[in-house]
Amino acid sequence: LIFGVIGRALGCPFTEGEARRVSAEHGLDPTDYDQALTHLDSPALDPVEATLLGEARHTIRYRPADLQRRARKLLERITVAQFVDFVGTAALANAVARLALVLEPSR
Repeated sequence: LIFGVIGRALGCPFTEGEARRVSAEHGLDPTDYDQALTHLDSPALDPVEATLLGEARHTIRYRPADLQRRARKLLERITVAQFVDFVGTAALANAVARLALVLEPSR
C-alpha cells in the first residue's frame, strides 16, 4: 500500500498498478485498496498500517527538517523494526515511482 500511495501521488501508473496487483494477491479487496489510497484509511487496515499510509504521503515532497521531526514522532508510536521497514519501503517506493518514467513511451 505504501507503493500505491506514493505511486498515485507521483502519478506513476506502473507503481500504483503493481501495488494494486500485489495487494490483491495478499487478499486485500479492491474496494479496500481504493479506500485506503483515497482516504489513507480503511476498515481493512490496522491502526499501524493506517498511520504509515499517512506518513508515506509525507515522504513524497518534503523538507528534511520536517521529515526528521515527523520521523521522531512516528518512532514513538511504532517499533524500531516497523520504523526501519517503513523507511526502507517508502524510500524504495519513491525511487521506483520516479525511475518508472523510463517505462513511459517517448512523447
